[in-house]
Amino acid sequence: MSDEAETRRGLAAALTIGGAFVALCAWSWGRWTDPQIDYGNELYIAWQLSEGKNLYADIAQRNGPLSHAWNALLFRSFGVSLRTLVFANLAVLAATCAGFFVLLRRIGGTRAGLLGVLVFLAGFAFSQYVDVANYNWVTPYHHFQTHGIALGVALLLALLRALESGGAAPAAVAGACLGALLLTKAELSLPALGVAGAGLALLARS
Repeated sequence: MSDEAETRRGLAAALTIGGAFVALCAWSWGRWTDPQIDYGNELYIAWQLSEGKNLYADIAQRNGPLSHAWNALLFRSFGVSLRTLVFANLAVLAATCAGFFVLLRRIGGTRAGLLGVLVFLAGFAFSQYVDVANYNWVTPYHHFQTHGIALGVALLLALLRALESGGAAPAAVAGACLGALLLTKAELSLPALGVAGAGLALLARS
């Protein structure tokens, strides 16, 4: 297949993914969570941190500080509101979809990238499996998971770029992504460390 034809296929796939994203967002709008139950904890901690409380000292927490600190920064910048986190999480989701598409397209072609992202969007990103749709990417049960996965995708992309170009900048970006991911959740840190170790070994051999 010519480069021009593949470019057209890639553009068509990207437009299809964008359309599915918008359609699923509209379908699920306002029905992502109940702030009085599980997701209320995410809102409460970010709100308290934005008011000057200290994580671990004033608020008990077992996981890393990155997600709560990020959400608190959003509240300080754009106001304490559920919508503030909704729009920020939609941006994280869109970036993650783009990263997934790039990775899957490299592995299995444009069709694999398209189908993989569509399954992710319909089955996980905007999922509605219970009466209170508390398990999705728009209002996640915990932001550690979504932020950690997004950083893991960015880590993979940066490592691939570093392996292809041999430049220091992509390797530095990969290191920054790994460092940030280590501040989310331990369970996500373990596979990320494995990926980073493999990437370093390949870089050393190249």
